[in-house]
Amino acid sequence: MLTSGFRAFGGEELVRDFLQDLPGGFWTQFIVVMAVIFLLGFFLDFIEIAVVVVPIIAPILLAETGANVSAIWLGVMIGVNLQTSFLTPPLRRPYFLLPFFILSLHMRWFYLL
Repeated sequence: MLTSGFRAFGGEELVRDFLQDLPGGFWTQFIVVMAVIFLLGFFLDFIEIAVVVVPIIAPILLAETGANVSAIWLGVMIGVNLQTSFLTPPLRRPYFLLPFFILSLHMRWFYLL
């Protein structure tokens, strides 16, 4: 829904024009998109990025015929990038504090669960 609204108001053309105006061709576009996805991984979860960002940038990157890039390769690279960005400790602190919280629970709580 958000992606179709973004496209209806001409947002996809703005992103396409921005990426195509970058010097360096496809690989510069790819590095910029991966950096943006990496930074978004600090704040958003996988579902939000997959539903909102990927439908906007994937057709732009896959339209470049000279790069010889498939959709599977692009999806794998986005997935690896997201997994890397999810491991950053500053904003994913609950994942790192969870073992300490579990150790502080008494054994009686495990029987109640």
